[in-house]
Order: sequence, then structure tokens, then C-alpha cells
Amino acid sequence: MLAATARREGNHALETIAVLVLVAGAVWIWFLSPGARNKRTVSRVGSEYQEIVKRLKVPPNATPSQRAWVMDQFGDAVERVDVSGCPDDFQAASRQFVQAVREFAQTTAQYPDNFLEALQQGGANFLVRGEVDGGQTRLDNAVERARKRCVVTMEELRRVGQRYDR
Repeated sequence: MLAATARREGNHALETIAVLVLVAGAVWIWFLSPGARNKRTVSRVGSEYQEIVKRLKVPPNATPSQRAWVMDQFGDAVERVDVSGCPDDFQAASRQFVQAVREFAQTTAQYPDNFLEALQQGGANFLVRGEVDGGQTRLDNAVERARKRCVVTMEELRRVGQRYDR
């Protein structure tokens, strides 16, 4: 009887060890495996980016400098989000997006805020550069290029993020 009790205790010990190994494996798969960790960090960063978008809004009648200021604030906020735990390609896409937002803000800030600034800027561009339209076409093209780069880098960031957020 003593031998049978020892065998049962030995079986219980083996069963306990087997359960612990299974639990440890499940914990590793859920919490420590690169895929799960990437999913959690990318999801967290995506949520933080969405909160930033909700928080920062451009007023409907904003001047170009006010719009540029909001875009700069957005770039600062996105840049402050910790992406260090994210995969390298996601980090790279995030950096490219921030850089594109900053370029868009800088380009937008070149627009004049009022009639007098427009008159001064247009006159100077006409006299110095010979631009008949006062540089409006050149500036519009630069802003459009910067806007398109923002869209492209945002889509790339979203695409890379979706790869890990499944």
C-alpha cells in the first residue's frame, strides 16, 4: 500500500509538472512569442495614434500658419509615442510618416495668412523669380507633393501595421 501511495504521488508530481510545462508554453506563446508581442505593441501604438488624431483638430477657418502649427503638434505627438517594442519595419514606417507630416507642415506654413502677406509674397516672387502668378503655382505644387507623401507614408504605416495586427 505504501508503494501504491508513492506511485500515486509520483504520478501527481508528473501530472503537475506536465501541467506547469503546458501553462508555461501557453504563457510563452501568448505573452513572450515575437508574434504576440508584435501584435500587442503595434495595436497599442495604433490606438495611441488614433487618440492623437481625435485630440488634434484643425479649426475650419484656420489660417495656413495655424494649420501648420496643428500639423507640427501632431508630428510631435506621434513622435513621442514609444515604438521601440515594435518591429523594425513598423518603426521605420512610423519615422517616415512623421517626417512627411513635418514636411507638409513646413510647406503649408509658406502660404500667406492674409491679403497683405499674399500681396507682399506674390510681388516679391514676381520681381525676384519672374513668377507671373506670384509663386502660387509653385507653392500649390509643393504643398500637393508634401500632402501626397503624407498619404503614401500613412498608407505604408497602416499596411505594415496590419501585417502585425491580425
